[in-house]
Amino acid sequence: MSREHWEEQAANWAAWARTPDFDAYWKYSPGFFELVPPPHGRTLEVGCGEGRVTRDLARLGHRVVAVDPVTTLIRLARDADAGNDYLRGDSAALPFADGSFDLAVFYNSLMDVDDMDAALHEAARVLRPGGVLVTCSCSYHVSDADFLEMLRSAAADIHRNVRLLEHRGQAQDHPTVLGIPETHYLKCVICSV
Repeated sequence: MSREHWEEQAANWAAWARTPDFDAYWKYSPGFFELVPPPHGRTLEVGCGEGRVTRDLARLGHRVVAVDPVTTLIRLARDADAGNDYLRGDSAALPFADGSFDLAVFYNSLMDVDDMDAALHEAARVLRPGGVLVTCSCSYHVSDADFLEMLRSAAADIHRNVRLLEHRGQAQDHPTVLGIPETHYLKCVICSV
C-alpha cells in the first residue's frame, strides 16, 4: 500500500490496532514474541506503524528505536509511548550507522515497503555482526526461495553469512493449499547476520 494511503488512514488504523482482540495481532503476537530473542543491546523495529509492537517489545525489556515512513503514524506512536524513540524514516535508507543494533524486527511491515530487497539490505547493514533479524510478514507474492535469497544477498553485500535460526509460515488454522501459492502467505524468519 502507498504511503499516501497509510497517511490518510493512520487514525483509523490506530483505532483498529489498539482495540483489544479486534484483529489477529492479539491472537498471534504472543507466539511471535516467544520467537524474538531476549533483550540485549539495542532493538530496531522497522515499519512500526502506530507503535504496538514497539510498546510490546519495550514491555519485554527491549530498548527500542522504531521507524516508519508515515508522519501521522509516528506522531500517534509517540503520543501513546514517550519511552521509546520513534523516527520518520524509509526502510530502504535507514538513518543509522553500520552495526548500530543487536536486533532488527519487521512485524507485518515488509509487505508494505516500496523495496523489500533494499529494506532487508538496510536492516543487515545496521545490525552488528552476529545481530539477529526477525521478520514476520504477509508476503505471498514472494516465494520462500526468493525471500531467503534476498536475505543471503543482503548479508553478502556486507561480507557476512546468514545463519537461519528459525523459518516458519502461518499457523495451522491458515493452512497452505498446494497449487495455490497465495495461500502460503506468511514468511517468518529469524536469522543471524
